[in-house]
Amino acid sequence: MSVADPTKSSSPRNAEVGPKTRLVREAIPLFAQHGIEGVSIRTLNKAAGVSSQNAVYHYFGDMWGLVEAAITLSLNQYLDGVSAILDAAESQTKEPLALTAIVEAMVRPIVRIASTPGGLASLQFLARMIGGSGARGKEVIAREWRAVAERVNDLVYQAVPENGREAAGVKALFAFNTALNVVVDIGLEAYWPLETRSADRLDRYLLDYIEGGIRFSSKQQRSNT
Repeated sequence: MSVADPTKSSSPRNAEVGPKTRLVREAIPLFAQHGIEGVSIRTLNKAAGVSSQNAVYHYFGDMWGLVEAAITLSLNQYLDGVSAILDAAESQTKEPLALTAIVEAMVRPIVRIASTPGGLASLQFLARMIGGSGARGKEVIAREWRAVAERVNDLVYQAVPENGREAAGVKALFAFNTALNVVVDIGLEAYWPLETRSADRLDRYLLDYIEGGIRFSSKQQRSNT
């Protein structure tokens, strides 16, 4: 998959927006690369082209206010993509969506984001925050995520009702984590012997892998033996 350099500055866009937006945009790749504690106010201001040393406090209250804004921006970019794909798929049928369509909605936005300028850094930041943002960060993530997560859980259950609601929710969560971490770790295929380097086929195998994991039920397999 072709992806953008996660350390590439978004400066060309910055001339068109105000300092508040610039601070959020530039914070994402910096936090992704160095972590929250590894980024200073001075570094943020320099990257965003902001002269006031009090800008972060003025716009966000404190550094964590900026972190929350960055989480919201990164996460909503993904969630909006999921919702758009699901809306389009549901507009084409009155039947429950096929599992393939639901998996596409969970995975494709991640792949698309990674292919945009600064997109991989946004995903890396999101992965870092999900894994270690503390109680405050997790509260923001949970708040932003809930509506889409509940929708996806319900759709997965409708597609594979025999597995039960509990499995639907857990496997939907696993599906997102798998897709996010595979894309964030892009480049590992350079060290792993593969028959193909085709981005399209790699994407397809990821989708197949996730769909297969959701569909598989060891409980059903045991009952059939």
